[in-house]
Amino acid sequence: MSQTNYGLNSSRPGLPGLCVDLAGAVQRSALATGAVAQVSTVTVDSATNDQDYVLTVTFGGTDYSVTYTSDGTATTAEIASGLSSAVTADANINAFITPSVAAMSPNVLTLTGRYKGESFTFSVTPAADVTLATGTAAAAAGAIPFGRACVLDADNTDGIELPDTANDTLKVIHATPTAGNNIVYTVSIHADLDFDGIEETYSASHDSGGAATVQTIVEALQAALDAAMPASTIAVTEDDTKLIFTSELPNLNFSVSATEDGAASWTVATDTALVPLRFKGVSLHSHRVETDSNGATQYSGGDVVSLLQQGDIWVELDDAITPSLGDPVFVRASASGSEVLGAFRDSQDGADCIFLPPSICQWIEAAAYNVNEKRIAKLRIHRTEV
Repeated sequence: MSQTNYGLNSSRPGLPGLCVDLAGAVQRSALATGAVAQVSTVTVDSATNDQDYVLTVTFGGTDYSVTYTSDGTATTAEIASGLSSAVTADANINAFITPSVAAMSPNVLTLTGRYKGESFTFSVTPAADVTLATGTAAAAAGAIPFGRACVLDADNTDGIELPDTANDTLKVIHATPTAGNNIVYTVSIHADLDFDGIEETYSASHDSGGAATVQTIVEALQAALDAAMPASTIAVTEDDTKLIFTSELPNLNFSVSATEDGAASWTVATDTALVPLRFKGVSLHSHRVETDSNGATQYSGGDVVSLLQQGDIWVELDDAITPSLGDPVFVRASASGSEVLGAFRDSQDGADCIFLPPSICQWIEAAAYNVNEKRIAKLRIHRTEV
């Protein structure tokens, strides 16, 4: 499914999400996802013999109940399992809730909503025998305004959502040496830390001397590497046995290499793999999207969103910035106050933004415009991330 979108003459400012020029534009559609299913638990703390246990679930304003009757030698595990079987057998409740009992916690019945974003309430009688809890509340998919960056949703389906650093896993690498005397140990970090799309190398060396230990080697290299690294990019620490490299920025990929010039060795391994926020395009303006009750014209959660994946587009800016040609492109992935999630910037802000290299997109005009209380600029998208 596609949306109808309109470009504007590139000599005057448009609106967020409008194509600057439709020539060469590549579009696609994706579902706005990001919704979360409710997960609740019934912990059976004590068992009463020959007792009717009634589980009542309220969904969409309607109450549904199932009953399990314990026997003369009741156990908490039997009651949890019995209620789970009753839910499975009941077509009404089972239509919107999946019950389960884990082998490691046989007295705990878990109720998981089948529909993300849809909440339910529940109760059990007799209440004195159980503890009720909701570990994960239902959450609806977030709205996506026009002209914002969209990323693959956290479940890695084909849906999209606004970027959120909570869904990014930072990369961690360990480097462990063996000790040898009078050996020069060298460690290098390879990453694009000046955000020009070109990887740099940051290195440090240490001569172990005549009384080498692993602790003295990693302590010396940690101090030297820490001094060489740009601030707030990759943290270099040690624990007396190894060097630990941890990304401090979302979406930052890097590698580590290590060498020595004698009869010693290094073991370099990824401890935590990078899980990035994968850029999938910019949300296009659509005349088919109606203004909501709050006066906002934007895609709602669950809508089919039209995305520009290649071409020139007016994007919303996060701040009162004016990008210059050649400036890096960042997208806000953590927002508070007046900050705008998914909006574009020309600089990092702490660790709250993801970097999009020039191979993906770049500014095409050294200018910015204020339109309808939003600040916009022209961006060229070359490709998206797989």
